[in-house]
Amino acid sequence: MNASPTGSDAQALMARLDWRRSPLGAASTWPQSLRTAVDIVIHSPMPMLLLWGPQLTQIYNDGFALLAGNKHPHAFGQPAHQTWPELKDFTDPIYSAVLQGQVRTYSEQRFTLQRDGRDSDFWLDLTYSPIRDESAQVAGILVTAIETNERRRIALELEQRSAASLKAQHETEQRLQLALAATDAVGTWDWDIGEDRFIADAHFAQLHGVDPAMATRLPISDYLQGVHPQDRAMIARSIKHCITHGTEYAEEYRLLQPDGQLRWVFARVVATKTTTVGRCAFSAQPST
Repeated sequence: MNASPTGSDAQALMARLDWRRSPLGAASTWPQSLRTAVDIVIHSPMPMLLLWGPQLTQIYNDGFALLAGNKHPHAFGQPAHQTWPELKDFTDPIYSAVLQGQVRTYSEQRFTLQRDGRDSDFWLDLTYSPIRDESAQVAGILVTAIETNERRRIALELEQRSAASLKAQHETEQRLQLALAATDAVGTWDWDIGEDRFIADAHFAQLHGVDPAMATRLPISDYLQGVHPQDRAMIARSIKHCITHGTEYAEEYRLLQPDGQLRWVFARVVATKTTTVGRCAFSAQPST
């Protein structure tokens, strides 16, 4: 029975199991402290697990059955160490402390369990509390569990949005710095390195011998054709250094004009790098 439990599943298991064959013995012999703890767990709207006796025999409610995944219903009435051997390193110190009367709490603890035949990761807020018997000795452990997957998803989404917003703000500030520095600018351009797509304004394209109609769809190599052959290697090295180190640089180079004349321009560069794309923004102005 690996299907999701119904509203009465835990109660049905309580009534159906032959407790005489379990470490707890026949239900008619259970102490009142155990009966009370079971009643609290079974009827709680919060996922709860009761571990009782020397072998920490498990009794849980419908909410915890959902968290148990493929461990349910076989875990019901069985010792915890038989059901969860993979959690031994995590749970053994906890059980030891709680059986001595201490309480342990954990926030967003990650677990991997099988659900519907496949591994699923989920996060839980957990509390382990001691349960005492009639002689005031700790006889069991009460575990409360709250799944926090949705809370964690929202928190991560907000974190990603914040990071994206900061990145966009940073890039905007860099563009503004370029614009303010290029008061005598004759042209500007952006280069999407990952796509090798050069986006220039019409004036910059004309200066480099590029048809303005193609100014937003060509690779950088087409623009470098307009640079004097003796300056191309210097420009290529400077661009590589800018991308590699994320530095700003300023270079002066010559452009071959359609009428055969040379024109000196001064290029100012800022590079930004992300995990997938680097981008350089240039402004060019006449050389003095």
